[in-house]
Amino acid sequence: SGQYAGGDLPGVREKMGYLQDLGISSIWLSAPYENRNAAGAAIDPGVDSNQYSAYHGYWPSPDNVDYSNPEGPQPRPQVESRIGDDASLRGVVSDAHDAGIKVLFDYVMNHVDVNSGLYQAHPEWFARGNGDDGTQAGEFALCGGNGLNLWDHPYWSTRCAFTDYLPPFDLAEDAARAWSIADALWW
Repeated sequence: SGQYAGGDLPGVREKMGYLQDLGISSIWLSAPYENRNAAGAAIDPGVDSNQYSAYHGYWPSPDNVDYSNPEGPQPRPQVESRIGDDASLRGVVSDAHDAGIKVLFDYVMNHVDVNSGLYQAHPEWFARGNGDDGTQAGEFALCGGNGLNLWDHPYWSTRCAFTDYLPPFDLAEDAARAWSIADALWW
C-alpha cells in the first residue's frame, strides 16, 4: 500500500531500550516534517493508476517559514502530525542521545508540495521548463515525463519534478538555496 500504515515517534521512544539492546549506534528516521495531506497520482499515471499518500515523508508541505528572525523561525516548522508532534520528536532525539544513539533525519531538499505555503509565497524559487526539456515553457519539467528521460540530463536532472504537484527547487536561485539550507539546519 502507498498509504500511512502506522509507526510513530511515541512508538520509537517505546522501543528505545530494545534498540539499545540490539547495539545499534544510530537511527535513521523518515522525513519528520509536515507533508501533503492529499493523495497524489503516481509518477506515471498511465502505468500506475493508484493514488499515494505522503506516508514516506517525501512530500513536504512547509509554511512560508521566515528563518531570519533571531527569536527563531516564524511560523515554527511543523512535525508531521501523523507521526507525532514537536515534543515527541524532541523526546526521540533526547532518549536516543541518552542511550548513546545518533539520530539522522531524512531530508527532502528537492521539492515541496504545490499547495504548501512556501510554494504559494515564492513560486519564483522553483524550476520551470523552458521548452528544451520537452515541456511547454513555464511547466515543471518532469524527470521521467514528456517522452524524455531527464534523470541523467546535465542541467535538468537537478531541476526536474517527480510529478506535477511537487515543484522542484531551483537551487541555483540564491534565496531558494538559502531557505533550504536554513530549513535543513533548523531540523
